[in-house]
Amino acid sequence: MANLAKPKSKKNSILDPGCGTAILSCSLIETLVGKCDLEEIDLTLYETDLSIINETEKVIDFLVLWLTEKNIKINFCIIQSDFVLDNSEAFAQNSLFGIEKIDKYDYIISNPPYFKISKSDKRASLAKILVYGQPNIYSIFMGLSAKILKSDGELIFITPRSFAAGNYFKAFRQSFFKDVSISHIHIFESRNKMFKNDKVLQENIILRATKQINKQIKITVSECYKGLNEPSESIFNAETLIDFKSIDKILFIPSNEEEVKTINIFKQWKSSLNDYNIQISTGPVVAFRCAEYLKTEGTLNQTLSPLI
Repeated sequence: MANLAKPKSKKNSILDPGCGTAILSCSLIETLVGKCDLEEIDLTLYETDLSIINETEKVIDFLVLWLTEKNIKINFCIIQSDFVLDNSEAFAQNSLFGIEKIDKYDYIISNPPYFKISKSDKRASLAKILVYGQPNIYSIFMGLSAKILKSDGELIFITPRSFAAGNYFKAFRQSFFKDVSISHIHIFESRNKMFKNDKVLQENIILRATKQINKQIKITVSECYKGLNEPSESIFNAETLIDFKSIDKILFIPSNEEEVKTINIFKQWKSSLNDYNIQISTGPVVAFRCAEYLKTEGTLNQTLSPLI
């Protein structure tokens, strides 16, 4: 993730809105030191898990010593409060009373928390521009971060890929793609190897986005972390993967040539499923939970329909 960052000026501001033990921030700083002539860093860290704050402080103390030896000044703060609540003014439509009060950053790097929150949650209420249905906190972290980047800033996140489609993330996509432009997506083909120690079964991606418009998106693919140094690589026009003129703004993330062909076929379709009196609903029918209703043989008729 740190290697995706592009060098900027001699003084940089960095935000990690859910820092844990600050490993991402440290990796980013180490990478930037190796790429450019840094003189000063402003580092802002958010963490609400009080059980690890002592470890975070030890890591930052070491980071300060490491930078001091290189004659690089660092100003840092570890904020033990909610990132969304602290920066909610960025959601204000009127810039005179909203975004102008909020600090902006050159880099925002994060492995945000992943969990669903209710629509009545204060964070969901404040981030209503991003919310439809049952929101997931990670999308609010992403959407808010996109609003507090500097004009040449960049955002680097590792998240589930669920935001790319579906009604629940529709409002998020509309806001996110208005604020930033994707330049790079890395796909992990394995659902269970990246965070196997935490028993996470999730399709994860790494995403880099900037305030500046990117006409092309690079997609790299590895099975898990072991293939990160030698991923397969493809370049797509941004408009091929995102229809910016559509309301849904679905993000296609093909990981192989077969998926590219499938997307091309899909985009040639002129009708919707509703035109054929077919409707789709995800979730209610799960095969192993509905075994009593399933038959393995018989003829399709008014009483038998295919389970697709």
